Amino acid sequence: MKASMIALLGVFALGTVANAQYASSLSDTSLSDISLRVGASLPIDSKLNDRFNTFAGIGIDYHLKTSLVSGSASFLSADWTTGDSKFKSNAIALMINQRWALGGMQNKATYGYLGLGAVIVDAGVSKTVVGIRGGVGIEMSKNVFGELTAVFSDKVGNARYNVLGAYIGYRF
Repeated sequence: MKASMIALLGVFALGTVANAQYASSLSDTSLSDISLRVGASLPIDSKLNDRFNTFAGIGIDYHLKTSLVSGSASFLSADWTTGDSKFKSNAIALMINQRWALGGMQNKATYGYLGLGAVIVDAGVSKTVVGIRGGVGIEMSKNVFGELTAVFSDKVGNARYNVLGAYIGYRF
């Protein structure tokens, strides 16, 4: 488990550093490509729901300078969630994502996104599995946004890390 986590975090960090080398200015130290999120998730897998009522979570996004898919924006995301139970429960989702504009709602930009990657789950059984995420978001101001997110994973023990979440975030 620890070796898998270290390897995945290393790949994530390498991708971030490799992309940063192409920045337009070496003196630019702003965090303009970073977003932070906080929120809560509810388990939608019945076996996961038997053990946990809610998960608290934090996340970080790194927006890539070049899109991998035409007409959308690419970003890397790392999310950590922890359960509300006496049981040991943590999950880390590392994803590559695409974001598409959906239009507007009450003069606010809306978007949808899809991601694919790995979910490292430690809830009695530790395992790294394939996961997907998707959701919708709304720009509440220049820097503040809200998102509704769904994450689905392959089986870990007898349950899947399948959750629905709501997050509020800030783009630097």
